[in-house]
Order: sequence, then structure tokens, then C-alpha cells
Amino acid sequence: MINRLTRFSTILVLLPLLAGCLQASAPVKPAGIEGPVAREIQIDAPWSASAIVTPAGETLIAAISHRDNYLEIWKLNPDRTLVSLSRDDATNYHPDSVRWASPTELYVAAEGTSKVQRWTFTNNKLKLADIIPADHPPVALTLGDLDQDGRLEVVSGPYAGKTLTIFWGQADRQFKAQYLAADFVPQYARIVDWDGDGKPDLVWSEYDAGSIRLARNMGQRKFEMTLLQKAGPGKTRQLAVGDLDNDGHPDLAVALETGKAARILFNDGKGGIRSTLEIPAPLYGYSAVAIGQEHGQPILALSENGRVVLARPRDGNPREAWERRGLSAGALPLDMQFIDLDRDGHLDLLVANSADTSVQLIFGPLWKNAKPIP
Repeated sequence: MINRLTRFSTILVLLPLLAGCLQASAPVKPAGIEGPVAREIQIDAPWSASAIVTPAGETLIAAISHRDNYLEIWKLNPDRTLVSLSRDDATNYHPDSVRWASPTELYVAAEGTSKVQRWTFTNNKLKLADIIPADHPPVALTLGDLDQDGRLEVVSGPYAGKTLTIFWGQADRQFKAQYLAADFVPQYARIVDWDGDGKPDLVWSEYDAGSIRLARNMGQRKFEMTLLQKAGPGKTRQLAVGDLDNDGHPDLAVALETGKAARILFNDGKGGIRSTLEIPAPLYGYSAVAIGQEHGQPILALSENGRVVLARPRDGNPREAWERRGLSAGALPLDMQFIDLDRDGHLDLLVANSADTSVQLIFGPLWKNAKPIP
């Protein structure tokens, strides 16, 4: 579905997509960016990447090629070199996202065939284990236990439409679909106890509408819908959840792709919004966002084309002002994850450059090595 690229950013109209199929054994080379030490995995159109640290202390990285239609797993060694462990082409046409459920299990959104795939990874070998049919091309997977029964749920947005899908985990690894009504186009759902009642809720952005919706978990697989942000100008793309003002309640950070900013929505502790704050984008607008903690304070990663903007509270006042620093990146970073990849105690950043040929591993200390943005 190549026309989907037009929905990401008007910037891409001016960017030639890099061509060429790279083999699974393609070398890993230094990324050459200024600032932190980094590594770069060569993969064509990597729309999604996900990292996990195993109980044995090994870091595994999964990434999908949206253009060449495969899933590949790498291991990061203690010396920051990378080794390709397994690759499989059974993702079929246009895989969209990949997420680890455990060190031996992954899920992939097979957008082009309207399926969600469950993969196993044992003895350094990938295997397609199950296929979950979807009634729409699935994108932007989220995993979690929504009904707290010990079984995993898979949540996916649609490539286009007004329905978010929950695949409820059943016995014997079967799934039952439930559809939640939304506005155009619900994506990037996050599982979080937003109202503090002990039950995991769902919150997502509605890209075409510019709204943010909360589905409050009422138990028995029932939800109560409310808007945290009404529809309006500024495309709400990815969002992330985390306690950004250290008050014990989760907050939201939302990338506004055409609003030339990111917006923070501070939780009032009662299921509503206390206040909002915007972090300007240096040039265009943000497409992706991730939330982490570095040295005891929150840090955001916000992606523009060709760069990642780091933001943290200025003078310890997260509800008033944030300062920014920049890291170099590839074309349209669309999937990012804060994680200590090399287990050295510093927060690192995994970046999938979706319109490029690389997944970047940027090693910390991130803020110290990033460049100030005026």
C-alpha cells in the first residue's frame, strides 16, 4: 500500500525513497552521526523495530522491512557489535509493525494481507506460529493484558477507517476480536490505567480527525468512551504515556505531524486533563514520540525528518517549559524505543528510519551528547 506514505508527511513528496534489497547478512557499520556512539542496522524501509533484554542479559532486536517484506532478528553483543540471528520472508506483503511479547514470542501486523501474525523465536530460529485474521489492514500493534486474566491482548489500528480492534486472548492461544468505534483514523493505542481505578484503559490518537480518545475499562470487556482532546487542526500521530510531572499519574505526549509541535496532556488524577503544554518542532512537525527516564527525570524523543529532538523539563518545571537538544537521524523516523541496549546503565534509543535503509542504535548518555537547539 504505497499510497500510505502520503499520509505520513508532506515532506516525503520531496524525498526519493532509497532503493535496493539488502541481504540478511548485510554488515552493521557505525552510523556516523554527531554526538553519541551509534550503530546502524541495514534494512530497507524499516517501518518498525522493537528491542528486548532477555533474562540472560542478551539484547535482541527485531525489525521488519515494509518494502522487501521480511522479519529479521539481531543480537547486540557486549562490545556493541551486532549479529543477524534469523530472517524470514513469511510476513507477506507490507508488514507494518513488530512487537516483542517475550524473548521467545513476537507479533507482526501484516498490513498487506489483513492479518496479525504470532511468531516464535527459539534456538535462534524464527517460526510463524499463528495467524489472526483481521477485518482491516492492521497497523501499529500494542500488546498487554487488558482484562488481567494472565492472557495477552493484541490491539491494532486500521490502515483506514473508524474502528480500533482488540484481539482478546483466549485459551490455547486463540483470539476473539472486539471492535471499538472511533473517529478517523484510530492508531497507536496505548494501554494505561489512566483514571487510577486499577484497571488498564486504552487511549489512542485519531489521525485524520486530530482527536485523542480514551476507552475507560469498565470490566467484563466493556468500555466507556470519552475524548481527551477534541477533533481539530493538527494531525495527531503517535502518542506515548508516562508520568511527566512526577505526580504519580500517567500523562500523554502526542506528536502533531502538521502542527509543528508536540503536545503534553497532563493527567488530573481523575481521568481528565489538568493542563496542556506544547513543545515546538524546529522545522516541520513530529511523527513519532517516546518517553523515558534519564537521571531521575523524564525525557522525550520526538522525531522529525532527519533528526530526533530530545526534550526534558527546564529547571525542573515540566508543566511550564521544556528544553530541547537534537540527534541526527535518517528519513522519517517512525518507531522509537528508549531502552538500555548495551546494559551499561545509560538510557539508549532505538530508531527505525521508515523511509530510509537503517535502524539506528544510539547509545547514551543521550542528553549529554546531543546538540542544543536554539
